[in-house]
Amino acid sequence: MTPTPAVEFVGVHKAFGEFHAAEDLHFKIAEGCIHAIVGENGAGKSTSMKLLFGFYRPDKGHIKVRGAVAKFQSPADAMTCGIGMVHQHFMLAETHSALDNILLFEKNTSAFQKLNRKEHKERLQNLAAEYQFHIDWDSPIGQLSVGTQQRIELLKILSQNSKIIILDEPTAVLTPLEIVDLFRNLQKLKKEGRTIIIITHKLKEVMNNADSVTVLRGGRVVANSSIHQTSIEQLAEHMVGRKLKNLDSHPRLKVSDQKSILKISRLNVQNKFSALKNLSLELKSGEILGIAGVEGNGQDELIQSLLSPRSLKLKGQIEINSISSVRLSTARIRSLGFSAFPEDRLRYGVLTSRPAYENFILGYQRSREYSQFGFLRFKNIFKKTAAAMESFDIRPRQIEKSVGSMSGGNQQKLVVARELQTNPQIILAAKPTRGVDIGAVEFIHEQLLNSRNSGAAVLLVSSELEELMTLADRILVLFKGQLVAEFDRKNGYNEIAIGSAMGGHT
Repeated sequence: MTPTPAVEFVGVHKAFGEFHAAEDLHFKIAEGCIHAIVGENGAGKSTSMKLLFGFYRPDKGHIKVRGAVAKFQSPADAMTCGIGMVHQHFMLAETHSALDNILLFEKNTSAFQKLNRKEHKERLQNLAAEYQFHIDWDSPIGQLSVGTQQRIELLKILSQNSKIIILDEPTAVLTPLEIVDLFRNLQKLKKEGRTIIIITHKLKEVMNNADSVTVLRGGRVVANSSIHQTSIEQLAEHMVGRKLKNLDSHPRLKVSDQKSILKISRLNVQNKFSALKNLSLELKSGEILGIAGVEGNGQDELIQSLLSPRSLKLKGQIEINSISSVRLSTARIRSLGFSAFPEDRLRYGVLTSRPAYENFILGYQRSREYSQFGFLRFKNIFKKTAAAMESFDIRPRQIEKSVGSMSGGNQQKLVVARELQTNPQIILAAKPTRGVDIGAVEFIHEQLLNSRNSGAAVLLVSSELEELMTLADRILVLFKGQLVAEFDRKNGYNEIAIGSAMGGHT
């Protein structure tokens, strides 16, 4: 007799206006396994799991939970049915303690009910010890590491004894050592008979930890198999609909005249939450220098120091081509051959309500290329934008289309096309592939390697260790505002050593 699956999607369809986020979904998730949901942005991964968790209701079809048709009206109904979800952006009150956040999540309590904090704390401490979670129960959430915050989110679910646990991009902001700890605990939860569903784009983690996988593309299931019946290459091909290039074999040309382009000396920046302390580094032409570190260890201060130093109270020196930039405006810094892919494109990189052609010239609108006697040269702007959209495969190919209507990957490719159009000497790539799908990741990585081979100096700031090891010629590790370790491609990268340094173990 075939065991009843923990979850089964039967012809599920969900549309938002004219956009079909999920179409005729059919797949099963076995009880007591780790099941991965993978796909590009907009493939339907989060939508399908939000349908399971009661955020949305299917337009057609139905979802079965342990053989019974689920008719959830809200996440509260799903939680009552034993389903818990850890969202990519944690649902925590940052000014409250870990204990308060979990107590706020308790079921079967009323607004004015007095809780026995001591009793609840002892219960939660015992639960945390069972999974080797080390929790500071009384400090505000905002003062705790991202890894600790994620453990608190898991404890919220485990305290409710959820049997089906959904995790959305669970390793996106963790160090390699924290990732190892996470999957060790997920394996423990699996052995207890719980069903774990992970939404992710990290195929290596899927192959190493999942039992089965469902691949979505364009809202449809394109593959559904056990891990033993597939490979990273097959999963990637299913996700994008074509074979991906192997960037490890991408040529790395030796730039004959490597000169110092960017020099930072004893840089100190004090911010509200983090700081830079006596940071010194040198970046040369024809080099990709990677800055590794878990978010919140000084990366934001480093990026801001390079792009808009006058907005900070900083000490030390920054030189671009031997010119001090610490008192220069952003526009003047850019005129020195400095381009940047901002880490948050929606906040710093694009104007979502404006058309593609306006975004393509953003920051360059006063250049001779696009302006004459104070008037924009629209014919030239339209021509250049159309050519860039063709060259960088930005879709849809409509220069008057608003950027907000584009996918995240196409938005980022437009930013990359804009910043590379002047053949810059220095490229600050701040988390250049955050929130973009695997096809766009491949394209952006290739552009950075091509720029490096052309003699540009690239400063790559990323928390993605695999990205850094793929692209960087050297990697510096930033921990609590200080550079604590350096690794060189010539000597071979050691993932464990770099990950340890990111966690402060040098």
